[in-house]
Amino acid sequence: MVKEANLSYEESLETTAPEEADAPPKGGLPVLPMLRMAKRRWPIILVCAGGILTAAWFVTNRAAPTYAGGFRLLVEPVTSEARIAEPTALSQNEGGVPREDIFRLDYDTQIEILQSSRVLNDIYEAVKQEFPSFTYGQLVTGLDIERSDQTRLLDVTYQGNNPALVQKVLDETADGYLSYSLEDRRTQITEGVRFIEDQLPELQTRVDTLQQEIQELQQEYDLLDPEAQGGDIYARQNELSAQQLETQQTLQELRTLYTNLQEQLQLTPDEAIAVSALSQDPNYQQVLTSISDVETQLAVESTRWGEDAPPIRRLRDQQDSLYTLLFQRGEQILDGLPPVRPNIQVSTFQDGLRLALVDQLVNTANQIQALEARGETLTQSRSLLDQQAEQFPAIIRRYNELQRQLAIATRTLDQLLNQRETLRVAAAQSEVPWELVAEPSIEFDDAGNPAPVGDDLLRNLLAGAIVGLGLGMALSYLLERNQDIFYGLPDIKDAVPAPLLGLIPVYMGGDPSAQLQAIAGSNTVSDELADSAYDFQGAFDDLYTALKFSNPSNPVRSIVIGSPNKGDGKTMTALHLAQTAAATGQKVLLVDADLRSAEVHQKLRLPNAKGLTDILQKDLHPDDVIQAVPNVDNLDVLTAGTTRPGVTRLLASPQMRSLMSKLHTAYNLVIYDSPNLSSAVDANFLVAQTDGMLFVVSLRQTSRSTTTESVAKLQEYGLPMVGLVANRTSQKDTQAKTAFDGDDDGRDERLLPSSTAKPVTSSLSVKRASRVSEIET
Repeated sequence: MVKEANLSYEESLETTAPEEADAPPKGGLPVLPMLRMAKRRWPIILVCAGGILTAAWFVTNRAAPTYAGGFRLLVEPVTSEARIAEPTALSQNEGGVPREDIFRLDYDTQIEILQSSRVLNDIYEAVKQEFPSFTYGQLVTGLDIERSDQTRLLDVTYQGNNPALVQKVLDETADGYLSYSLEDRRTQITEGVRFIEDQLPELQTRVDTLQQEIQELQQEYDLLDPEAQGGDIYARQNELSAQQLETQQTLQELRTLYTNLQEQLQLTPDEAIAVSALSQDPNYQQVLTSISDVETQLAVESTRWGEDAPPIRRLRDQQDSLYTLLFQRGEQILDGLPPVRPNIQVSTFQDGLRLALVDQLVNTANQIQALEARGETLTQSRSLLDQQAEQFPAIIRRYNELQRQLAIATRTLDQLLNQRETLRVAAAQSEVPWELVAEPSIEFDDAGNPAPVGDDLLRNLLAGAIVGLGLGMALSYLLERNQDIFYGLPDIKDAVPAPLLGLIPVYMGGDPSAQLQAIAGSNTVSDELADSAYDFQGAFDDLYTALKFSNPSNPVRSIVIGSPNKGDGKTMTALHLAQTAAATGQKVLLVDADLRSAEVHQKLRLPNAKGLTDILQKDLHPDDVIQAVPNVDNLDVLTAGTTRPGVTRLLASPQMRSLMSKLHTAYNLVIYDSPNLSSAVDANFLVAQTDGMLFVVSLRQTSRSTTTESVAKLQEYGLPMVGLVANRTSQKDTQAKTAFDGDDDGRDERLLPSSTAKPVTSSLSVKRASRVSEIET
């Protein structure tokens, strides 16, 4: 598929990768790779297994026969009656039916105690009296104690080389464990009684002290019912809080009303009082009326006379006299009232509405003062009550704490007194708490003789075989991991999730790229080299055929040849694949995009004065740089050109994307030779603009770990791989691929290499012509 010239690298990464139907399964045990490794390393595995088996057989035959025996102990009561009568139940539950937890024994801990030196020392001394050569180590290593499933039974076994010694150890161990159970119970009961008697005096003193402290606290704070008293305080607090909230709300409303009235009247409360007084005096209002009349006459006469005219001066004098009279009358009225600022609103005439607003302003100011005084009173009352409430919780907490401690101390004192009496009763018990369910005995055969136990030889040989195989597999894995190569086609398929399209055999004539002209048919070579060249070029015929028909609905038009490491054969693959495609009549362009280590021009003996970098940097026309390969029809080459540090960044430039779009339009197939994936990411920019990458891996040479990392990077960026090519294969690999494709891939046999078919004539040109005709057909 031809890429658009303006497609960005980021957009190309979002394209969907091809289906990975052949990808190796994720997770699980790699059974098939392990089997293949075992097949390759069978001598090492065989040597390891044989050595371990021989050692196991030798050790087993030299060992003396082993005799074993045992007995069984019941260590807990079984029936309900036995549980009730058990002294521990009596001491812990006052003779009633005990709780289940009372009889829940920690078996792991109990077994550790029975195997400790504290218990085994007496058993060892008793056995040693009859068997002087017996050692403590023999007792410890031969003795084994296990719980019998989920029962209340302990199975005790002992193994040794002397049957009489085994029987003696079992007898002494049974007696010792029974004695231990009785002594242990008596010791526990005695220690319990002693502990209780040590605790009683201190506990009694504690009860008396707590009772005295409670009494003193009640007398000091007059505590009859602390909870009721605390509730009363909290109720009064809530009531005061509600009153404070109501006062604040009312005060806020009045202050808002006061502010609005002031804005409407433009008066202070003192000015409002003055306005009210002036508006109610008739003489003052009469003078105001006269001033208004004079001002009216002035307005009329000013239209007829000038300012210096006698009528105007007379009216001005009359106006001044009236204002003087108005101020004198106002001072008389306001005498004794709070002083006010000079304000025209005070001295002017006030209508009924303004007088009503003035009265409301005065009343609001008075109400605000009253509410502020009430708020201060409530705050003082709340402060006193808060002090009481702050102290009361500590008093209540102390009182409740003393009551709780007294209840605990009293209950503990009663329990200890009852426990002491029941433990004294239990101490009088002399019955052994544990019971022998199976007597100590060893195993005998039908003749009544002690019988050795176990088939040690078979068991040891089986264990040796398992250990030997495991050791051989581990050693083989370390060796293969150290070599880090691919041994066969299945190994490559496990690592690379792409279809295997071609197998390239080893070319016997040296550098296969140097024989490109000979393979094209312009020269003749010897029969031996002709056969090798025929097989070699035939592999590329099959590779091109498989590539062409891998996706018939969307044929490959552009492809990147890449490999994990240097020397894997990607440049050789690109050269011969391009020549093969050109031989079928396709118009092919080979682009040397390996700007770090360009080799295409050297392989084809072409000049490299101008190339890809010159087009990108100097804006040269591609037709001026692209060269035709001599003696190879339909094949053009675009060499790398002049390389210098930093030039590889040109592969990610818009100029490169535009150039690739033009080349994909001009040619039937464009092949890019890219840098190896382990040393650069240049190939990623190329793959994003093409149909995908053809991944080249060299058998028994390419690093497996590097390949895995390279594939992971391609998958991370979402870059497609159209197929896989295995280089430097052998006849054995070809046969493996035949079975491989038949089982897994299901591809047609015409996609398989046909390198096994040898031509009758030794003329390479005839063989090459035959190959070309097959592909064209």
